[in-house]
Amino acid sequence: MSGVEVTFNGIPVPEPHLCTLKITNNGRVPILPSDYTRVINVNFLPCSHSAHSRAQPNVLAFDLVEQSPKNLGANVNLLNAKLYVEATLLNPSNSFTVRVLLDHDFNHEKLDIDARIVGIDEVKPPGEPWPNSWWVQGFMLIGSMILFVGVLAYYVNAPSLSLLSAIVLFSSIAASITYLTGTSKKRVRRG
Repeated sequence: MSGVEVTFNGIPVPEPHLCTLKITNNGRVPILPSDYTRVINVNFLPCSHSAHSRAQPNVLAFDLVEQSPKNLGANVNLLNAKLYVEATLLNPSNSFTVRVLLDHDFNHEKLDIDARIVGIDEVKPPGEPWPNSWWVQGFMLIGSMILFVGVLAYYVNAPSLSLLSAIVLFSSIAASITYLTGTSKKRVRRG
């Protein structure tokens, strides 16, 4: 907005941005403080939009807005204009929300969350692509099984198995095994 100036500790902020982020254990297993090998580091990457300066955003201030449960005890720190979250017990569905003031806009599609937690390969922002959702994978599995049964019925009733039927049969079995092994790993720990 033209004519509006924002200052922080008396210093003008060129492109002030307020960001609210929520950290949640959306898995089924508690994440213990001993499961962290280092603190969670939230990195805001420069915005790539041409209307912005593309400067590296720095965290000027933060506020711990909400904790669920209220006695969660989340410990958030600011060091060298970076946001750090200390190890804390996160039971399933536990969460906390942090509001952050940045001096420049950031890339909203590429929030970089650096963490090492036992049993969790990557801490990800919500909103997985649709093929990774459980119901799409379920439909893919059911479709593969129907195809498998159809090919099997054809094989039993036909004198010989055609090359196309063999390829479809092999693909169905491979897809089913891949799906089942992938979901069994995801059920263990998810951050």
